[in-house]
Amino acid sequence: MSGYFRICVSSAVAFLEFLVAAAGARIVAANVLQGVAYRLLVSVTAVWTVDMAVLVVVMIMVVIVVAIGAMNMGLLVHRCTPVKSVIDLARIIPQIAAQQ
Repeated sequence: MSGYFRICVSSAVAFLEFLVAAAGARIVAANVLQGVAYRLLVSVTAVWTVDMAVLVVVMIMVVIVVAIGAMNMGLLVHRCTPVKSVIDLARIIPQIAAQQ
């Protein structure tokens, strides 16, 4: 975990602990505490969800770039491409016709 993330989480937890103490002392209403906790939970969940989505997109892009690079270098090739097979057929058909 990065230091910034720890600071943000611990400050958020400290804020929630403060609100719990204030609600216990009946300084802050419990529904205010519930609203703050809900917003914090939703925002943290939303941030993690977006981070995971970005990570998946980046991984897919890396796989595509590596596959294209491998094809350009000849490390990843098709055994029989349609163009090559058509060219081979164009060469073979006249030879077969000449033999008959």
